[in-house]
Amino acid sequence: MSLMESPPRQSAAIVRCTEDVPPRLRRDYWNDTISVPFPGIAVDWSSSVPIYAQLKSRAFADARVTEIVNTPGRVTYTPPLSSTRNDYLLVLELAGSERYTQANHEIVQEPNDLILLDAAQPFEAEFPQGLHILVWHLPREMVAPLLAAPERAACAHIAGDHGLGAVLAGYARSLVGEVGRFEAARCRCCRREAPMPAEDASQFDAITQRSLELHLCSLAALALGASEEAWEMRHAGYRTARRQQILTYVEAHLRQADLTVARAARDLKMSSRWLHALLADHETSFAALVARRRVEECHKRLQDPTRDHLSITEIALRSGFNDLSTFNRRFLAHYGMTPREVRRARMSTGKGVDLGARPLRGGAHGSS
Repeated sequence: MSLMESPPRQSAAIVRCTEDVPPRLRRDYWNDTISVPFPGIAVDWSSSVPIYAQLKSRAFADARVTEIVNTPGRVTYTPPLSSTRNDYLLVLELAGSERYTQANHEIVQEPNDLILLDAAQPFEAEFPQGLHILVWHLPREMVAPLLAAPERAACAHIAGDHGLGAVLAGYARSLVGEVGRFEAARCRCCRREAPMPAEDASQFDAITQRSLELHLCSLAALALGASEEAWEMRHAGYRTARRQQILTYVEAHLRQADLTVARAARDLKMSSRWLHALLADHETSFAALVARRRVEECHKRLQDPTRDHLSITEIALRSGFNDLSTFNRRFLAHYGMTPREVRRARMSTGKGVDLGARPLRGGAHGSS
């Protein structure tokens, strides 16, 4: 029902419920409905209570989170033969008690406990008292390298009442709440009922989601006994995410002449020293990055016949330069031709000039 290969990660939110289905049709309805987005699952219910099931599922970066409420029953999972991807399933018990069997392991899960299931292998789950769970579908390619013993990860139990297990359970639970809040705001925005709050838009962009997803995978691996690579990858993943935020910020503010290290660091809530260190990982500086992107934008405009009515000075100013001599010097260093030569060459041939850019020199602690 929920413990299965995840649906396409970029699909919309999925909501299913048996409440409005006639009781005699609920069994077939639920199995038929769930088998479409979640192949491989078969659900059977206890005959002693009326059937009720509810599912809410949302995509988050490359993962998917699914919340399920179900009356007593049993789940059997068989990996689909046509599957091209099988995730790890991190299951957090919110209420009830379940018994899982996979790869000759049998685990009883109590409230707040977590279990990691391998969706590449069959499993069974029994819930005689009903269940209320959260399931995180985590990409195998992200989780497996972090595990000290991936071959022993099937049906691995994590106690959620102390230590790293408690940290993982709290993080998985709170992240679901924020995902739901963001999804609700996004839906209101799509319906034009209210604009998306700027804070939500910036906090839950794709880069941020990816970083939070990696943090969840790393916590799960650490709680299970992770390899040293987990620490390294989590650190590297965070640096990559923050570096991408810098690049995105520069693109958004490129035409503004007051784009400086101090301003970028303040808006991105990091120190100037940390910003420089992140860019130094790729052997560049903030000044060099901004200058390179500005001269590239100028070059693109000089190659565009629809911009011929603009003077070179106007193009430079509109691209964020506030000093023409600095612009000319950087353009020449980057392309080996002056802006005027580039425009003349294009106008004389009617074609753009393809120039191999030279490495752009730039100071380490400022922008032009």
